Amino acid sequence: MIGMVAGDTSSTELKGTPTNAPVVIDYGNQISTAKLYNFLKNNLSVSVSYQDLISIQRITPEDIKQARELKASGLTASEVSILKLIKKIQLMEFIASKGGGNPEVIIKLARFLGDHVVFIKSSPVKPLSGDYNDLLLDVGGVHFYQNDPEIPYYVMVWGNYLWKETENPLYEGSDDVVYYIWDEADDLVLFRDVYASPEMRRAGSALGAIAYYTPDSLHSGYVRLYFVPKTPSVSGRWTRVSMTYVHTYGIRGTLSITVGYKYVQVSYQTRLGGKWKKSDYITFEIDPEGALNR
Repeated sequence: MIGMVAGDTSSTELKGTPTNAPVVIDYGNQISTAKLYNFLKNNLSVSVSYQDLISIQRITPEDIKQARELKASGLTASEVSILKLIKKIQLMEFIASKGGGNPEVIIKLARFLGDHVVFIKSSPVKPLSGDYNDLLLDVGGVHFYQNDPEIPYYVMVWGNYLWKETENPLYEGSDDVVYYIWDEADDLVLFRDVYASPEMRRAGSALGAIAYYTPDSLHSGYVRLYFVPKTPSVSGRWTRVSMTYVHTYGIRGTLSITVGYKYVQVSYQTRLGGKWKKSDYITFEIDPEGALNR
């Protein structure tokens, strides 16, 4: 079954697990690894080895550490439920990485794994700061409903950027910055963040905000943020997730970033050059189908 290595019928207790050895846990999902392999091959045209599918489902000491950190951040779900979602998202992102990072791959795979998907509707016209046509931004999101009473709902928000024109090397500044801020920061826990390239680097994070460095050599990229409601009481509340891209230009500029409680400050100093920014956002109701209160 998904989450258990083929041929392994043992169950593993999380308590007292040695920190230097991976463990395996049964998700209770009746979809076999063989069925998953065939689905990826026949429906998504994604080439993944059978062994890779088995390996990505193994729970590692790092997974357990992350689950306990999320638990300490305020999630009321058990470590087992948190680990199930950690491994599911890892699996979906691993498969998406084989398909160019397209979120459509994640959505189709989530449906195959049994999730009910509800798209976040965004307004066709949204005010943008910094009307610079060479930079395109796109922010979207999806609600996921899964068969786990402890975490019945989670949400994925993505922010994509694309440069239509490349920058003249003479005017390249420091790394650019892309950051995200979400309202009602106490309602949602940032469960996982995924960014497009190892060339991107996390600049810092705090409650309600996260920022990344992105080099001039990257002409396109994305960040995906997965959120889980902290408690059932947040169902029905509204929040907004905004994406801001800060572009720097100049010669030998100095860049500094400060990430605090729901804010990001980007400072850039250069004798010749400067910076500008462009933003987009998405607004949505948390748990629109009310699964948290059932």
